[in-house]
Amino acid sequence: LLKVDASADASSTDPNVEEQEHTSPTHQFFVRSWLDLPWNFEFDSARLTEAGQGRLSEIGSTLASIDHVAIAVEGHTDNIGDEAYNMTLSLRRAEAVRNFLVENFSQLTASQFTVKDFGETQPVADNDTAEGRRMNRRVEIKVGG
Repeated sequence: LLKVDASADASSTDPNVEEQEHTSPTHQFFVRSWLDLPWNFEFDSARLTEAGQGRLSEIGSTLASIDHVAIAVEGHTDNIGDEAYNMTLSLRRAEAVRNFLVENFSQLTASQFTVKDFGETQPVADNDTAEGRRMNRRVEIKVGG
């Protein structure tokens, strides 16, 4: 599921924001994804850190300013532990991000969100290192209009 963002305020210089331009016969639009954000989760945890809450508050302000925004929140884990457990953990992580945004931004409602669990199936780094596993314990946000 890929959501599109028609807003023009995306920062292409932010290394944590991935943008792709797409053109259809009637529209030109951007896909915006926030990646590798500082709310990477501790091992076996779905609790947002204080630093993560701060960064997520910044993102929430942006999301709340966009009318009729659709938001996909995708949870991920490292490969330590049982695969089925990791799927559940990744869902809990994505729900924690969604819940934080809904609870802290009255302009956002739960119905705007799609929450997806990917477990350990889409690593962004090598799970053979501690740093790689830390990077894989993440949530990605994809925004559409």
